[in-house]
Amino acid sequence: MVKLIIAEKDSVARRISQILSDNKAKSTSPNGVRVYRWDDCICVGLRGHIVQLDFPREYNSWSAVAPEALISTEPEYVVTEKKVVEALKKLGDEADEIVVATDFDREGELIGKEAVDLLITKKPVRRVRFSSLVEDEIKDAFSRPTDIDENLVDAARARQWIDLIWGAVLTRLISMASKSVGKNFLSVGRVQTPTLAKVVEQDRKIAEFVPKKYWRIVCTFSKDGESFKATHENVWDESEARSIFDRVRSASEGEVTEFAKRSVSKRRPAPFDTTEFLRCTNYIHVTPARAMSMAEDLYAHGYISYPRTDNTVYPRGLDLKGIVGKLSGIREFREVSEFLIKEGIRPSRGRVESKDHPPIYPTGIIPAKRDAVYDLIARRFLATLHRDAEVERKDTTIMVEGENFSADGQRLTYDGYLQIWTYERFEERRIPDLEKGERVKLEKAELVEDETKPQARMQLGSLIALMEKLGLGTKSTRAEIVQKLYDREYVRGNPPVSTEIAVSLVGALDRYADKITEVEMTQKLEEDMELIAAGKKTFKEVVEESRELLREITGIIEEHRTEIGAEILKAVQSNNSAGRCPKCGGELRVLVSKKKKRFVACKNYPNCRNTYPLPQKGNIRFEGACEKCGAPILVFYAGRRRVKGCANPECEKTAFKYGKKQEKQIAPEARSD
Repeated sequence: MVKLIIAEKDSVARRISQILSDNKAKSTSPNGVRVYRWDDCICVGLRGHIVQLDFPREYNSWSAVAPEALISTEPEYVVTEKKVVEALKKLGDEADEIVVATDFDREGELIGKEAVDLLITKKPVRRVRFSSLVEDEIKDAFSRPTDIDENLVDAARARQWIDLIWGAVLTRLISMASKSVGKNFLSVGRVQTPTLAKVVEQDRKIAEFVPKKYWRIVCTFSKDGESFKATHENVWDESEARSIFDRVRSASEGEVTEFAKRSVSKRRPAPFDTTEFLRCTNYIHVTPARAMSMAEDLYAHGYISYPRTDNTVYPRGLDLKGIVGKLSGIREFREVSEFLIKEGIRPSRGRVESKDHPPIYPTGIIPAKRDAVYDLIARRFLATLHRDAEVERKDTTIMVEGENFSADGQRLTYDGYLQIWTYERFEERRIPDLEKGERVKLEKAELVEDETKPQARMQLGSLIALMEKLGLGTKSTRAEIVQKLYDREYVRGNPPVSTEIAVSLVGALDRYADKITEVEMTQKLEEDMELIAAGKKTFKEVVEESRELLREITGIIEEHRTEIGAEILKAVQSNNSAGRCPKCGGELRVLVSKKKKRFVACKNYPNCRNTYPLPQKGNIRFEGACEKCGAPILVFYAGRRRVKGCANPECEKTAFKYGKKQEKQIAPEARSD
């Protein structure tokens, strides 16, 4: 009996074929689609979704179709990978049984069901599920096939439908209201917009923060030649601070009124779930979206377990010692691995234990040079099996002229997991052993003026962690959603900072349609999709409920369409402004040529033909005018490097002098409109 095995992508199909055939599978590429054959088995990899949910073609015209009409319109599936579908149907004719081996999550369940539906077959269909592409797990999964979970399929499909309908309707409404159509449309989404609102809210609080001055008095003491600093509590009145300082600085010593020394444990981290993994990618300067892509590639080649998981507890049957033994073959991990094998392995545990996938861990050794994502995962795995670090802490209070000064010290006495988890820095602060009642020399006193600071901005990983806490998106979608905020130029930099358009968009929606920016509505829909997966709600129920809610929201937007549009349009126009033309005084604007190249040109064309080139990729912004030539000052990123300089290539302060390769993609664009 011939089995057709359907994997989610070619790299996974190749790996499965190698394992099940003992490396005897032969590959061919009919019509450009790679197929693996051995014995009575055929294996083919899809390219993720091979069909796309969309509205019928007649609904593509924004001007001819009212956005509200899309709410009741039934989307349809359109084939996007025609060659894969053709190959799949031919292979399906050969097979007696279909085996779905797509990723073990909602999206994978839907991708597998889409492929089966395209086959239109009555042949037996089986489903295998696995969390890593290692030999034992793959063979075990194929020995215990089960059925496709229709509830998971419906949950994933409901998300597809709801996100498409909400995104299309709201994007068209807001873009048309603000006259931002075509290439410059304003994207609005069920999850994307509440996420953006959190970034805007943070930036607003920082902008509105009013610093408050305070004064700190810092004393340097010494005992037996060892100096240390102790600080008075903050003083909010300058005259009071100076009065205390004048009394203290005339003293020659202080009296120890309290001293305590103790040993405390610094707990090793919990195993990686997806959110914590993405939060930690900031350590290696990789964006969450890029890190997830790299992790998926590592998984597909059998080097790590499935990277989309909520689990933070290793399963009991997982061969931790065997994995450590493999890692001992890597020079950087050898010492720690040998220690763990010798002293015993006792894994840490996180708060969440689920039965679908284990936490993220290394499953194989990369034969070539390893990458930063693999190292991060391997180091985290070893850290979770290591010992807690031990820290000696000291706390003291010293009185000078009736005023208390406090100091705390910490010293690492056993590095434990920090030996391998090198991303986490430990700052030592040393103070000598003291005794209550003894007197220590006061070497000097300083009066330091300071002010309160606003909250720190969230790094990208922290934003994804906040999304998880608020129930925005899923472990599979959060990194992609955050990346969309950058692609639509709603945020820039890391930590992410909202742009003027984002502030205006969120502000207008907050005032007139706050259900779009608030998390409650999205949380409710996420909960409904969980209920579908559990078989407690139906696909039809949830989609219809979401449509009713969307009708309510579009009614509110239409009622305030003029106000919303005017507010956003003002920000759009401001964002496209690059300042004043140094030649005629007209407004400089960002334009796009017929060849789809963006550049800066004077609004007074054709009387003034002044233009400046722009980078053709990435976010850009303008910060005033060049003091040398008057051209706009441009800020953008070249790779990871932040570039700031004059938009005029002929100016000595030009932003375009950093390399020939980059100069090609920002060559001046001749005006052609």
